[in-house]
Amino acid sequence: MWSTVIRIAPHSGRIIHNHLLAIVTNAPLSFFSDNDNGSILNRFTQDMQLIDKQLPSALANLANQIFKFLMQVILLCVAQKWFALSLPACAGLVYVIQKVYLRTSRQLRFLELDSRAAVLSNFLETVEGLTIRAFGWLREATDQSTTRLEDSQRAEFLLMCLQRWLNLVLDMVAATVGIGVSAAAILLPGQVSGGQVGVALNLILVASTTLLRLIESWTNLEVSLGAVVRLKALENTTPSEVDKNAIFALESGWPPRGRVEFKGVTAAYHADAPALRDLTLTINPGQNFIICGWTGSGKSSVVLALLRLLDLQSGRIELDGVEITQIPRDFLRQRRFVTVSQDSFLPPSETLDPQESLDDHVIINTLKRTHLWSRFLQTVNEDDDSDINAGKTHRTLLNRPPSRFPSLSAGQTQLLTLCRGIVKAAALRADVRGPSCCSTRSRLRWTPRPRP
Repeated sequence: MWSTVIRIAPHSGRIIHNHLLAIVTNAPLSFFSDNDNGSILNRFTQDMQLIDKQLPSALANLANQIFKFLMQVILLCVAQKWFALSLPACAGLVYVIQKVYLRTSRQLRFLELDSRAAVLSNFLETVEGLTIRAFGWLREATDQSTTRLEDSQRAEFLLMCLQRWLNLVLDMVAATVGIGVSAAAILLPGQVSGGQVGVALNLILVASTTLLRLIESWTNLEVSLGAVVRLKALENTTPSEVDKNAIFALESGWPPRGRVEFKGVTAAYHADAPALRDLTLTINPGQNFIICGWTGSGKSSVVLALLRLLDLQSGRIELDGVEITQIPRDFLRQRRFVTVSQDSFLPPSETLDPQESLDDHVIINTLKRTHLWSRFLQTVNEDDDSDINAGKTHRTLLNRPPSRFPSLSAGQTQLLTLCRGIVKAAALRADVRGPSCCSTRSRLRWTPRPRP
């Protein structure tokens, strides 16, 4: 227990979790469009729980039950020598039983894990969806959630039934051996003493329970190792965005101007469905460039291609004359562009200025521009009067992570996400390595061509 739970489990669990996180975060956009969110989340919840909690205990229990069962068999053979003759038959019977049980329980475990992925997907869709109340779909959504929850419990119920079957069969085997020991005591009254019979019957009852726990521990170990196998398969089948051909040498203050050029760009999420076809445009430094169009016209695809989230089939994109494929992806996304998504996401542990490189008045002015400052001041210190008396209200607010912000609506959360983008852009400009300040106010409009 000490070696598995204290030494092995924390170390291996931390390494495997970090490895899984690196696989998912380095995966391309196509990975998330081809795989269900619930299946990806299930790797971090169910599979990691099996590796962190069930695998160490299953390994320790398996070793414990193996040695217990061996000692019980040895003592039983010493107490009743005639029992040694029945060992081959009992071993063969137990082998057949465990083979049937392990094969069936393994499949039921896999079905249970897959069915839970559907529950997680439905939960994520419910959390992200805002149309359930608007369209009156509350009853349908509730019925769908209940159905998926019931389907996820079928495999678990069948697995419990299978365990009861195993318990019954092993008890019958133990009862048969006990009857044999009692019959030997009756048929051979001079060769078997009453003490030996009592010890043998007691060991038979204990050995039956030990054998049951041994098979269950072996099953749990196989299921836990199956989680490791699935994570290994995920690593082998998931492509990575890690740049191997990015040879761009970083210079201080690059890019000096910020001119963006699309030259005959064709990009697609899938090979047979191009999202952008032969796109050529130029964005001059300091321009406010607006792309408008109907749903599915390629507005977001232009931004994704610029961030190298969408791979190009042909053409090239240049930033101040340097092709972006020569620029590392993480450097391009973190230091060159500031993006704000309509799907608001606030890291729970980060403040508005995680680098603490800006003055307080810059952040406060940004919050005032989005009309959030007054909202925060109303509730930030309702439970902490000492900060108000000490004149630390502003600093207390700015040091708070989003998890401790007042309750915000969906629109206010989007505004707060916009604030983080503005603050990040200001921090990059202060570092003389960020996007240059807009100097012109010309508005360009690009209307995509209709799809054939």
